[in-house]
Amino acid sequence: MLKRKNTFGRSLLVLITILIVLFFVFFSDAILKKIGSIIVLDEKPPHSEAVIVLNTGIEYYPRLIQASDLFRNGLARMVVINGNRKTDTLRELEAKGFESCCPWYSDSVRILAMLGVPEKYIIRISAEDVFDSVSEAEILQDFTIPPLRQNLGEVLAEFDHQVFLKIEVGDRIIGSVRCYLEDRTCHVGKLIVHPDHQNRGLGTRLLLAAETQFPNAGRYVLFTSHRSVKNLHLYTRCGYRPFERRTLSEKITLVYMEKPNPWSR
Repeated sequence: MLKRKNTFGRSLLVLITILIVLFFVFFSDAILKKIGSIIVLDEKPPHSEAVIVLNTGIEYYPRLIQASDLFRNGLARMVVINGNRKTDTLRELEAKGFESCCPWYSDSVRILAMLGVPEKYIIRISAEDVFDSVSEAEILQDFTIPPLRQNLGEVLAEFDHQVFLKIEVGDRIIGSVRCYLEDRTCHVGKLIVHPDHQNRGLGTRLLLAAETQFPNAGRYVLFTSHRSVKNLHLYTRCGYRPFERRTLSEKITLVYMEKPNPWSR
């Protein structure tokens, strides 16, 4: 009688063990997720001006998907595609007359559009398009000038209240200028032309185009360094005259120049 009782007890223990194992096999995921939701706080990522996608590596397409998710969920205002410089091989092919069939960013823009990101919210930045702001810094012997220190968030913030104009050749931006209106004064700034395209009148075109953005402005105002001889010559030739000088440091003195608008009312 005692032996049968022990056998029954062992059988019951084996049965309970089997049931526990089966329970964890079929329900362990749900249990662990529930425990995890209690232990781990699900914090939402902070809102950002933009999400940057590096245009390189085999993880590039998953990064585009993640960027589009952040945009659609309202966690990023824009998507920035950050491209690389051209390879030496590509430069050699272009020198021989070969042309690219499409801009480097075309696939990315098309994929992001399919994922719900409108093109107007996509910014394309390539290291190939970087301007030689260093040359201005070398003239001043000061590498802390604003163009070298301005971060992406600050640039994106200026889109809300400034007009950005650009000149493109193919898929490259070779010139740009910004302007905004305040108290009937049109402020013009950050006029830049790629070194390979300077001395071709592009700076003049950009400056005149900026002025046409605010035809009712009473005057146009800009500034440059007292050592930037080429800039001073350009602005003087376009009708600007100095009206103020501000000394920022021993190396930097800003020359403020203005041009009245003869057509203003």
